[in-house]
Amino acid sequence: MNIKFTDAVFLIGTNPLPNYVTLKYFLNENQNLKRVWFIYSERNEGIKQESTYELAHNIEDVITKEFPARILQFEYVGLTDASRGDDIVNDLETKFLGKINLKENPVFNLNYTGGTKSMAVHMYKFMEEHFRNRCTYSYLDARNDELIFDRMPSECVMSMKEYVDVKIDDLLELHGYKKDDKKDTKSKKNKEDNFFYDSILDKFEEMIEKGTLEEEYINKWIKNFVNKVFLYERNGRMEFISSKKMFMKNFENDELKRNIQDLFLNNTTDNMKIILSMIPEDISIMKSDGTLWLPEESTSNSEYEKRIYPIKEYLRGKWLERYVYRVISDGLKNDDEFSEKFDSEHHEKGKIKIATNLEIKRPGANKDFEVDVVILYGYKLCVISCTTDPTEFICKEKGFEVLHRAKQIGGDEAKAILITCLGKDDKGNLRTDVVKEDLRDISGSMVDSLEVLGVYDLNRNYLWNFIKNHIKKL
Repeated sequence: MNIKFTDAVFLIGTNPLPNYVTLKYFLNENQNLKRVWFIYSERNEGIKQESTYELAHNIEDVITKEFPARILQFEYVGLTDASRGDDIVNDLETKFLGKINLKENPVFNLNYTGGTKSMAVHMYKFMEEHFRNRCTYSYLDARNDELIFDRMPSECVMSMKEYVDVKIDDLLELHGYKKDDKKDTKSKKNKEDNFFYDSILDKFEEMIEKGTLEEEYINKWIKNFVNKVFLYERNGRMEFISSKKMFMKNFENDELKRNIQDLFLNNTTDNMKIILSMIPEDISIMKSDGTLWLPEESTSNSEYEKRIYPIKEYLRGKWLERYVYRVISDGLKNDDEFSEKFDSEHHEKGKIKIATNLEIKRPGANKDFEVDVVILYGYKLCVISCTTDPTEFICKEKGFEVLHRAKQIGGDEAKAILITCLGKDDKGNLRTDVVKEDLRDISGSMVDSLEVLGVYDLNRNYLWNFIKNHIKKL
């Protein structure tokens, strides 16, 4: 970069990622950069304006951590009303100009990617009026992945994701979130304790390749057995029966017990029996003779919970998340186009990173949320949500949620994929098309950032090629 400015000025809106990406690029390319200015919105209840100071400070925290050897001066300028030109100019004259030492011969670059339109217009005019001969202008076009310099096309930078990458932890920190390490540790321990999950995953993949997953797993085992035996309705939603007492109440006489055995035997195919046989018998719902284990009066609630845990935690859906993660990881490792860029050791040093089962929280908030799979290519994010639920209603909810989570942690240009086990309806239409059209009717163009896949898209080769092309478009 030939433009050697000393001061970088950023307008801070609700998405800090473009500011961070641009600043990181500037720091890598420009050793003359000494000062960083954050023009942010102050909290103003009278006009219902929220403060973006915290987001600006998040950028400073991450940058300071990444560039410990750089001596940088961070300056903050608050705007009382980010939509009114007169107020913006007044704040700039009193809070911005007064901090500038002209004896140091500062040279500015105004990056007007963030903030409101009024902030961009009036800040641009202000810099032209006061610093025309010592100011350049830039804009990060995240959609086209270009850093554009006004009036200097030779300085434009294509494919910014190849120049700037972000760690997953830092991406979360920029938006005010962080990983819940306690839940992360618990999740890893569960995986270690349940070593048989990988063998089960191999069997599910075999069913996918043979095209029997929809009939054997979704239509029979999930719809006709698990949902009828282990789920109950609560406040209009289906929830898992987690206590022995509630389970016993549903199947308290011999006739009901015989019915449940018939449900199990009639809907548990040979492949599903093989899967259940991979689970150690003392924590399985299938006994060694191939019949269903049922709790007795003497059975403790903890033993019941231990028996149903593999179904509740893994067989009912978590396996799909692990399968998708496996397909993507293998694809990235073995694909000539991506293998050199892939961070296969999970040290977050590669251009392409992947993580699964992230428990995310915002400090001070009551509720955490989970993200199934995350792909980062440079600074470009794709969030993947996986569900085996056979109902379109739940899949639509999952679609809304994954779009929302992607925007929360990745900004406006983040992409999302919903991976389901939906097949065709009675008329032969793909149910994934119905889900996406319904989402479009409700959320408009925002759904263009979402792809919806179904049971016919789960084949390893097809799924990898689809996601590979998706990564290339990030």
